Amino acid sequence: MFVPIWLIVLTGMLVVALALAAFRPRDSGDMLEEQRRNAPTPPPPALGPGEELDEAKVMALPQVQDALRRRRKIEAIRYVREATGLGLKESKLLVERHTRS
Repeated sequence: MFVPIWLIVLTGMLVVALALAAFRPRDSGDMLEEQRRNAPTPPPPALGPGEELDEAKVMALPQVQDALRRRRKIEAIRYVREATGLGLKESKLLVERHTRS
């Protein structure tokens, strides 16, 4: 059986190229840093230590206003919970109180 020498050389070069590509070190740190940079930042807490709950201040947060403007009540409730530390029920009541009026 005759196999042309150029075919053997071409196959060998292909195997070497694939092996180099498979074992080349990847820069996974760069991708992780990019994901960290592009991650959404949590909203600033509306309450400081020992501060009373100011509903108007919480509802004026840009994230909450944007969610309500897009009619995403669940998202607004989540932002209120993150900003205040309130429970689900209290946050839901707060958002509903301000969407009705």
